[in-house]
Amino acid sequence: MRLPQLTLLASAIVASLALYPAPSPRTQEDTSEEIVANLAAGRVLIAVFKDAIAIGTIENKVESSAELPLIVPISSERVGILLGAVDWFSPSTRTSIADLPRELPHLRYHRPGTVEGPHLIQPPANDAVAADIEQTAIGVMSRLTEVSSNIHGHVDVKPDEPLTELVLADYVEAYGPEAWLMTYQIDQQPERGDFWVTQVKRPRYTQLWPPEKTAPHVLLEVDYPSTPGKTPEQAAQTSVVRTLLASHSKELDSVRSSSAMSAACDSLLSNTLNQQTSDLALPCLRASMDALASGSSAKEELALLTPDGNIRWIIAPPPDTRPKLKPANPSQEDENAPSLERPSLERPSNPPPSDRPPSLNKPPSSPN
Repeated sequence: MRLPQLTLLASAIVASLALYPAPSPRTQEDTSEEIVANLAAGRVLIAVFKDAIAIGTIENKVESSAELPLIVPISSERVGILLGAVDWFSPSTRTSIADLPRELPHLRYHRPGTVEGPHLIQPPANDAVAADIEQTAIGVMSRLTEVSSNIHGHVDVKPDEPLTELVLADYVEAYGPEAWLMTYQIDQQPERGDFWVTQVKRPRYTQLWPPEKTAPHVLLEVDYPSTPGKTPEQAAQTSVVRTLLASHSKELDSVRSSSAMSAACDSLLSNTLNQQTSDLALPCLRASMDALASGSSAKEELALLTPDGNIRWIIAPPPDTRPKLKPANPSQEDENAPSLERPSLERPSNPPPSDRPPSLNKPPSSPN
């Protein structure tokens, strides 16, 4: 019997696992098949301006196969970014097991009457459930559960370390801009010998935007691997990009190359970012991303989401250079599905109805 093999990253997240099914009464020995999970690693930047939401990602090559976190249009009003273990495949059969970024627009879970979803932090949100956020979050959990159900080797990670993370940013009618972070962790229980049962826990929900009324409205950042010792809320509010700009660090000092760019950076550093317009602050965000990416030849993306349901690419997605793999179920492959290199941003002809409670009849705050 082949024993499980583990390859641990610097953040102690498993990048490669050997999986083997439970023995069947009809067989005398176990069979095994290696499955590899490539990571999407890097930083996600979210700037909520007065007139738009800017979402940017920068790749972090924590290991050679790490990928750029992709900005995925879920609808004309919402985008998602997946971090961590997102691309699962079998190298021996060259078969794709799960390609979560490309599956994300279709990963929705419907459970009528649910009240266990994330609760909005602004009035009238204290007793309101963001059911549409939960539908996507639980859809991702269900897909991860399908994949991880075959992980029977022990995964040596700390209890608070995520397997996968999901960032969602969108506009909601009669509520306004919002951003969420969902964190997925695993739990393992020994069954016999080296055989473990792996279960994906329900996601932890963190509403990143809007912040509390008394909190500063600043540039947000989600990093993977994450900063140890900080809560998701603390980490998001202490953006590395914002810190580097504010301290005039050598890495980003060249961004302030003119009085106009200096003014753009002052706007981006504002504690009331939601009162700044994107045309003023966006040039500094793009230049900062370019400067950070160029130092390590990292890939990057930048998109602008507007309240009227448009997504405009400022930095277009890079070409997909991964080897072509066979789908696990060829009958489910959709040749007409939009590519993430040039995704379809058109509003669906029959969009799914929102389950957000009707009591959310006003935005939590309005910019001056």
